[in-house]
Amino acid sequence: MYVVPFPGPGGKYQISRAGGWNLRWGSKNQLYFLTTGNQLIEAQLNLTPTALQVKALRPLFQMNLLDEAAPLFDVSADGKRFLMVTPARAESNAIGLLLNWSTLTAAKK
Repeated sequence: MYVVPFPGPGGKYQISRAGGWNLRWGSKNQLYFLTTGNQLIEAQLNLTPTALQVKALRPLFQMNLLDEAAPLFDVSADGKRFLMVTPARAESNAIGLLLNWSTLTAAKK
């Protein structure tokens, strides 16, 4: 997966070697994308007027998404909230809400 300036000219910057899809920009230094296995990844970037460098790739959580190419998630500008479209389960009419996910990922470190 690569990032290129639009409209050109400029370089081509590799973000992920394993691919990705459904990209979303968070703040000016964060890019979010899904892996082919629907894991949400945060790319922490170092941006300058002439270059882009990936400082870190951080897995956030596994997502249970519909099997479609449509944009199925979005992220708030501050990177603290996510909205996702997930398949409904016939046996349940409950809504699941994950709060304070950043403390769950911080505990794994």
